[in-house]
Amino acid sequence: MRSSNDVAWERILDHSRLKVESAIEDQGYFDISAEQIRKIGKREPRLACKHDFRIQVPKPLKERSLSVLAIKNGHYRIAPTDPYFELDISRIHAQSAPTYRIPEELEFLDASSLSSESKALDAALVSGILHDAFDESDDLSLVIRGREYSREFSFSLSSALHRGRNSIPYDVNGVQIEVDGGYEGRKGLHLVEAKIYSEQQSMNLRQILYPYLHYKQAATNKRVLPYVMFFDPATSWYSFYRFDPADLLDSKVWEPADQKDYQLVRTESSQSLEEIGNTQVSPNIVDKARPFPQADSFPKIASIFNSLGTYGEVHKDDLFAEFDITNRQYDYYGNALRWMRLVEKDGPRYRLTQRGIEVNGLSDKEQMFRMAKIIYSNDVFNAWLVGSRDEAKTRLSRYLKSDSTIERRLKTVRSWTQFFRDHVFSSESKCPTA
Repeated sequence: MRSSNDVAWERILDHSRLKVESAIEDQGYFDISAEQIRKIGKREPRLACKHDFRIQVPKPLKERSLSVLAIKNGHYRIAPTDPYFELDISRIHAQSAPTYRIPEELEFLDASSLSSESKALDAALVSGILHDAFDESDDLSLVIRGREYSREFSFSLSSALHRGRNSIPYDVNGVQIEVDGGYEGRKGLHLVEAKIYSEQQSMNLRQILYPYLHYKQAATNKRVLPYVMFFDPATSWYSFYRFDPADLLDSKVWEPADQKDYQLVRTESSQSLEEIGNTQVSPNIVDKARPFPQADSFPKIASIFNSLGTYGEVHKDDLFAEFDITNRQYDYYGNALRWMRLVEKDGPRYRLTQRGIEVNGLSDKEQMFRMAKIIYSNDVFNAWLVGSRDEAKTRLSRYLKSDSTIERRLKTVRSWTQFFRDHVFSSESKCPTA
């Protein structure tokens, strides 16, 4: 299945007047404007050129070993370079880690309901995790968060595929950059690119290199130190990858200098899944007109919901581009929220329903409880929760006929229930595991 970005880049790379590949063969790169992308690719540049993970690189670019990076406001460089680096996530969850707690006097920040990168960073700050990750014994101050336009800076990336060049230069100025958290301490300015944990192991170097080079220009007395942080909402597990600034400018390295892991201790929930299991089964609470959910990661669903609560009405490509899911999975995750009647869709745009607005206004812990009540009002989820896989499968067969489709949907039921049982509520519920 071709994505909208696949189609756009096919149009651009095959365009007879642009002659992109001929230009790359001659000089090593081709610079394209936002206007050309809109006119020829018939795609908004911010969507066509945002490839945060290797999995998101459009097929026409991937087949030609090309990448696209912003160089100026409204201008992009297409070149035979690979701006992605790999992270070893094998250690994540594989061993014990130091534990930290959110101070008890904080009522509105709960370790079991951190559904966004910013909340995870806030919890890491107040618990003391950031102080250890940054090796800062004194106070840390959040001084940077959000988007701005970059200063002027330059770098180069190796280009093994171009016979006349060993590297491709990038002169950058006025490009929009974003920092999830910038913390100033005695030892330096610590810039964090935060991600909700996933199985993806590659990231675009732009996400840490551009902010680093931008703030390095302004720093006078302190070092600028870049990090990638993965946070798993299901386990409250943090992994921090620190990069040596010198390595970021060496296109042959791009490996973290070290990794530190932590776990946030959760407070016991006053509710349990047994209590949720007593929810009255009702056919009208979820939207049966929507497909039965097939989106296994509930933490990702909660994060997408949180994003909608922050940004309001959003085009689906803007909404899902932040997450390491394929274009094919956009509808799976969107429909899961629509099934819960938390989100509605108007053409390609998503927004919160009235129910979604109400749930978004609750505290993190109350949000999870309310979502669970909605989910387990469904007869299939409820049957699984009380321990009957066979009954859940029988009930699901009333909605679906294909055995393979039923098994895929049951995988989602199992995954969501496992998440709520193990990581949200205190429960000894005998949920089936297979």
